[in-house]
Amino acid sequence: MKILLFSGSNSSESINQAFIEFVSLHIPNHEATVIDLRYFPSPIYSPDLEQKSGKPSAIVALHSLFSSHDAFIIACPEHNGSIPAHFKNTIDWISRIEKKLFQQKPVVLFAVTPGAGGAKQVLSHLTDLIPRWGGILYSAIGIPNYTEGMNFQNYFDINKHTYEAVLEALQKLNT
Repeated sequence: MKILLFSGSNSSESINQAFIEFVSLHIPNHEATVIDLRYFPSPIYSPDLEQKSGKPSAIVALHSLFSSHDAFIIACPEHNGSIPAHFKNTIDWISRIEKKLFQQKPVVLFAVTPGAGGAKQVLSHLTDLIPRWGGILYSAIGIPNYTEGMNFQNYFDINKHTYEAVLEALQKLNT
């Protein structure tokens, strides 16, 4: 199975992107493609802009990646209790090419946060939206209390129950 992994963050120091890199090492029976959405730039979506200029070439390329993969693993930060603007804008643009952009394929969703709440609000929003965008949501897991400078192996050595939940979510892609 070809799995596309990415973070909903556009930060160069994203803990969610770092988590994606870590997770990519834990799906050995699959072909993993890790991307960084920062390298697929697009202007703020506007119907007027789309009519005038068409779809950005980076978005067309990203849609092609979505189409060529069998499943998705996404790690999304929570910004002000919701989806980061960069991620939402990317989704808005891709949906102009294909409304059901996840094309009825499996999605495993994570949210890494330094807060104790485990990014529950963004997970709740995305749990509602992923199926609307054509994804089959297999799991949605918050990873709370992650401190910058920590590495994920050390974090999971301390938080074994969270690590087990992550591995269980990844295992669902094998069924």
